Order: sequence, then C-alpha cells, then structure tokens
Amino acid sequence: MTGLGHLPRFVPLEHVQTELSISYQQALALVRSGELRAIKVGGRGQWRVSLEALEQYIDARYAETAAMVSSCVGQGLPAPDCDSGYPIEQIVRELGEEHRDSLQEYVMMRASVDCPEHGIVLYAVDAERYVEQGTSRPK
Repeated sequence: MTGLGHLPRFVPLEHVQTELSISYQQALALVRSGELRAIKVGGRGQWRVSLEALEQYIDARYAETAAMVSSCVGQGLPAPDCDSGYPIEQIVRELGEEHRDSLQEYVMMRASVDCPEHGIVLYAVDAERYVEQGTSRPK
C-alpha cells in the first residue's frame, strides 16, 4: 500500500534525515522524544515514519516558528537571521551585557550556527526559551 502516488507510506529515518537536513542522530532523537511519530518494524526493530507524520511534524514546526516570530517581534526582539535563529550579540543587546556569560554557557548546551555574517546564531526556539528565562539568569 502506498500513500502519495509512487511514494511509500512509510520511510526510514534516513529519509527524514534528508528531508529535514539533519543528522541521523537528530532524526532518531525526534522519534525517541515523541516529537515525531514513528513505528518499529521487522526483526531488527528498524524505525519507520509515515509521510503523513513527517508532514504533520513539519507543519507544527512552521506554526511554532510563526508564533515565535510574531511573539518576538511584538516584544521588540529582532527577526531571526540566517534563517535559523538570533545572533547572540543581538540577544545580549536586548537583554543587557550582564547576560553575556550565562548566554554563552546556554549556547554551549544548545545547537547553534557560526554564521560568517552574524557570528554565533542560537536557534530561534532556544533563543525564545532563553529570553523567557533570561531575566533571572545572569550570574
């Protein structure tokens, strides 16, 4: 049984990896955390994700991102740069220099991008979490 024409109904995690441009381990982490619905099949327990579940996951991330962007813009924060998040320098400017050390520690525990144009960029979802908790963070 196939879903969308010639496409299979279920795909391996390698397909998820390719579609989302993430590592296999990140795809596996999405499944294990419950963020992405999947099933185990076969004697070796290989993971399979339905194309429908993958589309639902993507749609949910779009909705989260849209809500975060409108929320941050409404709070006076800059719109995400590099299509991935907020440069830490902009977060420091918004929250204050006293946040620099705790923000740098936070970045070490989160995924970030070293953008040639903007420096270290913290993914939007992590930047939002930091800002929500940030006012009580400085050491």
